[in-house]
Amino acid sequence: VLVSDLLDSDMESLLNLKDIDEQALDSIYESVQNYVERKIEPEEEEDEVDLSSLGIDLELENKSDIDPASELEKSISEEE
Repeated sequence: VLVSDLLDSDMESLLNLKDIDEQALDSIYESVQNYVERKIEPEEEEDEVDLSSLGIDLELENKSDIDPASELEKSISEEE
């Protein structure tokens, strides 16, 4: 049974079901309402990753006055 089926059903027909009285039906409706109106917590942000540990230097990428090709050659020669 879907929530939409429950909400579309006639209250009298639901009360005719076995073991469903007005108090139980009120409790069901209240539970559905609480679920629908619940506050959804925002997703937690992912942990920060230290890019320098991956060999990524953002400072090099942000320097617009430096020729990227010469910087690449410099970093490759430093690694050798």
